[in-house]
Amino acid sequence: MRETVSRRGKEHAVKQQFISKISAIGTAAATAKSSVFLASVLMVSLLMISLGGTTASANEASWAELKGLIFKERAIEAAHGEIVIDAPYRASDDRRVPVTIRAKLQDGHTIKKITFIIDENPMPVSAIFDMKTRRNDATFSTFMRMNGPSTLRAVVESDDGKLFMITKFVKTSGLGACAAPPVGDPDQLQPKLADGETRKATRIKRAAHLKIKHPNLTGLQMDQITLQYILARFVKKVEVAQGDEPLFTLTGSISFSENPELTFDYNYNGAEKISVKMIDTDKAEFSKDFPIGIGS
Repeated sequence: MRETVSRRGKEHAVKQQFISKISAIGTAAATAKSSVFLASVLMVSLLMISLGGTTASANEASWAELKGLIFKERAIEAAHGEIVIDAPYRASDDRRVPVTIRAKLQDGHTIKKITFIIDENPMPVSAIFDMKTRRNDATFSTFMRMNGPSTLRAVVESDDGKLFMITKFVKTSGLGACAAPPVGDPDQLQPKLADGETRKATRIKRAAHLKIKHPNLTGLQMDQITLQYILARFVKKVEVAQGDEPLFTLTGSISFSENPELTFDYNYNGAEKISVKMIDTDKAEFSKDFPIGIGS
């Protein structure tokens, strides 16, 4: 019992250090190696309790700390139909949890930013979608790692500065996905923009599905032969444009799954291609165009 109490005290202290680091850099999507190392230390301690389960009330305690650091004193309104999160009640594979965020604002307002948060992940701010074109609705689907049972939050910022939030609690199998070894040899998994396709809902409303080949290493995983930590390397930013019109910029994190995928909708503007540029934390850049013209 004494060891358990001591461990939990250490976990709290380490998490406080990590949260302070988030505040200092202004975003949880930290890319400095020092930040990754700090996240690694936090992960080792959090893994011990994630196997024992996390309650929704414990998540609310985490959110009380995170809210002020991410959004300062800004008011956040509960969403009433403006936002929907689709995610499983219980994840079948914590390393690859499907998540979809749908947002639609009323009264002529447009979406400025969507922030996706997984309270109990080592890097809670898991994705930020900065919209570059004026739209009142948007849908994003992807796969996330979940380190343990946690509340998922989607916070939408409108063009008038208001914030709307919806939450969903997802149970996990307790695998500690952020520290789960990568599938295959990371040295053989060379990052690239693997594939993309477009889907037509209507003549104007379309969707694109992007496949990214990237190990998205968390810095918390161990080499199963050397038992040394594998250096972090993950998708830092994805910029997407339709022809000459920027659509959105995604800021990533270690929460994205290995070989992440991204589905997004857009309003067809007559352009012939979707252009994607990906940058990872090793400053490697990858660019690729995907045809979306009438014959695509």
